[in-house]
Amino acid sequence: MQKVRAAPSSRRQEKKPLRSTPYQKPDGNQQNILPTQTKTEPYKKEQRILIVGDGNMSFGFALCKHRLKGECSNVIVTTYDSSNELKKYPEAQGYGDGLKELGATVLHDVDAQDLQNTLTPKLKSEQKSWKFDIIIFMFPLVHPATTRTDFEARPDPIVENKMLILKFLKSAKQLLSEKGEIHITSKEVKPYSWWQIHRLSDGLEPLYFVERREFDASLFPGYQTRKPVNLHKDRVESFPLTECVTFVFALNNILCSTTLPDKTATFYCAACDRAIVREEDYEQHQKGRIHKALANIYVKWQELLASTNLDIKS
Repeated sequence: MQKVRAAPSSRRQEKKPLRSTPYQKPDGNQQNILPTQTKTEPYKKEQRILIVGDGNMSFGFALCKHRLKGECSNVIVTTYDSSNELKKYPEAQGYGDGLKELGATVLHDVDAQDLQNTLTPKLKSEQKSWKFDIIIFMFPLVHPATTRTDFEARPDPIVENKMLILKFLKSAKQLLSEKGEIHITSKEVKPYSWWQIHRLSDGLEPLYFVERREFDASLFPGYQTRKPVNLHKDRVESFPLTECVTFVFALNNILCSTTLPDKTATFYCAACDRAIVREEDYEQHQKGRIHKALANIYVKWQELLASTNLDIKS
């Protein structure tokens, strides 16, 4: 009897949310899996919270109003842009004023890559030279090029954004309290997943990657993502808050709940961050299209690291 295949359902399948998944040791046909906790961090009014790179300040406002219920004297919200440059975001003035009304401190011209020189002096003038319990960077992206010459001279966007996050982590860890955490929220799709954010604290000990947490945008009503567009000085775009995760870093590796691939494994692929059990599978892996793309990025990343003076241990 001839087998008849069932017709595909016409109903559109909904994408399942991220779930907490135990780390699985990969075999030759398996990708490394990082577990994702399903609960977004419940921020508390007692915590000293620093938010960097908050574009139009809508995340800071949403956090203060809806998560902290307006008790925000311990919150510092910063932007990379100056107050004048923020005019490209028509809504920014309203969010900034709202934050001040809720008791938060708003500061501009703060570079997340150099908090010691661009933030610390401002904190001293505000008499808030704190160590922070939470430091947040939502959807980090390098500032866009404004000229064709600048655009063509810049590194590969993936390695440039990796460097942004690496410099942020190196700078932010100096402002972290003993039990504090750094939260970096990003998309979990290509090319963002190729940044390998979880590995960017390697060599920054005593800062360690702890875990990934599912980011639930519904907890932050009114949060509007914004990103400037290359070669368009005043043009900005939004992007949907789907397939997002928060990478958590802390100063104590005892807090780590995630086992990463073993970098000392015989068949470890640094480009893909994969530890493979069998040699034949490792050889097959190296022939893959994704591996070749990531290997090219890895070479560019090592070259960029070598050209900097960041004093990375490994």
